[in-house]
Amino acid sequence: MKKSRRVAFSLAALGLVLLVSLGLAEMLVRGAGFRPWPAERTLDRPPGMHDLDDELGWIPKPGTYDEGGKVTIWPDRARATSTAWSQDEPDVIIVGDSIAFGQEVADEETFAWRLQERLAPGHRLSNLATPAYGTYQSLLRLERFFGQRPRNVRLVIYPFAKFHEFRNVNSSRWKSILAKGNMETLFRIPYCGLDAGGNLEKLAPEPCTPKWPLGNHLALVPFLSERYMQWRTAGRDEIRFEVTTKLLREMRDVAAAHDAELLVVFIFDADTADYRRFLGDNGIRFVDCVHPNVLSGAWRVAGSIHPNGTGHRYYAECIASALLVGGY
Repeated sequence: MKKSRRVAFSLAALGLVLLVSLGLAEMLVRGAGFRPWPAERTLDRPPGMHDLDDELGWIPKPGTYDEGGKVTIWPDRARATSTAWSQDEPDVIIVGDSIAFGQEVADEETFAWRLQERLAPGHRLSNLATPAYGTYQSLLRLERFFGQRPRNVRLVIYPFAKFHEFRNVNSSRWKSILAKGNMETLFRIPYCGLDAGGNLEKLAPEPCTPKWPLGNHLALVPFLSERYMQWRTAGRDEIRFEVTTKLLREMRDVAAAHDAELLVVFIFDADTADYRRFLGDNGIRFVDCVHPNVLSGAWRVAGSIHPNGTGHRYYAECIASALLVGGY
């Protein structure tokens, strides 16, 4: 009986020590800025607006949605760029991320819609951009588009932001964003690395790190999860620029193989000197559409990185000026 009491006392003491240690650790990580994961979804990429895809990870689902404005996805999984869908082949297409897609603004406010209005008669634009895509998924979408049937595309527009680098290598930074947005069970992420010879290595879609229990209550759990993700993805950040430039070169080559030109549009980052040099050295046309108001937030949706209608209008005008050179 005494032995049982001693065991019970020891277990209670151990539990108390663990509880106190947990409390202290929780205080420390909260002091460092970590917070529990939110119970609701915080990443504005509604799963109901997408289908899962074994190759791309996810792809827009045809339909009409209300996501900060009317969002129309046509039967070919492109976002609406006019009032009525046409089966006519486009000669201008856009690939890219949520900014190019027009997240959080209505169809007619997107720069893709406004560009369609500015194109010369006879030109049709298709917006294939998809929220949360990086360069690699944009390339995969482009390849699928060209592979389905003969096309008459003359121009591929790729609005680029440097945070696409982290998506291209599926770094711990990107995994952490997905985990915080409760997206870890919804998507698998295609990404790239480099093989032993430094060549681009295209890797199968990788699941996000599963969210651990109690992460909505304890800041310690996101802290430990982030450290685990950093360990799992060690070395990826260091190759993100090299991977991204190789993907841009391949995007240029895929477009050229179908008699189309690639136009890279800088839309978000003030410092793009490294990419400007690369694009210039590799004969890839680019245009700078970064504006201080976009960077400062005056032209963004409140509380978001996404441009509002004013920001999209500016992008449309900037890109349209570049297209005039090509006769569009």
